[in-house]
Amino acid sequence: MNTNNSIALAALLESREQRVLHQKHLLNKWRNTVVSLTLVIPGEKKDSADYRYLFLIATSVFEKRIGHAGWHLDEKQKQLSPGGPEALYVIDAPAELVKKVTVELEETHFLGRLWDFDVFNQQGEALSRTQSGFPVRRCLLCSQPGHVCARGKHHPIDALLSEIAGRIAQHRLNNQPI
Repeated sequence: MNTNNSIALAALLESREQRVLHQKHLLNKWRNTVVSLTLVIPGEKKDSADYRYLFLIATSVFEKRIGHAGWHLDEKQKQLSPGGPEALYVIDAPAELVKKVTVELEETHFLGRLWDFDVFNQQGEALSRTQSGFPVRRCLLCSQPGHVCARGKHHPIDALLSEIAGRIAQHRLNNQPI
């Protein structure tokens, strides 16, 4: 990482590759549902006090949901990687139910659109939103599917980062409960 917490593309790709290898290791070790939690932050800057706050809220909310569901948490790991804060969870629960909870959090929590939960079944297959019967994610700024805007670079990164900063600031200001 350089001094302004920006990362090079190579470091970001290496970080993602390491996360995938670690997910595979956890799947082989536990043979249970694995959840990867990262943040939806475009651009090079992946670490800041705001992003760490956003991550704290995400992990707290998710861990409370795990507890309320009565699921056993086999393993939990959190770290700050070059790609930003990330967590891996191994949960003794059906992947389809876990996916339902993660999508609900992404869709209903005030900050949920800024969280990215990936759920893997015991065979290591990622459960997609559409295959699980949920709609695709929408863009942060318009009603288009998020992947369409991201691939087409329909919005300036500054506009996306401003929206993200505004949501975080509003959450802090309103002292929203975790």
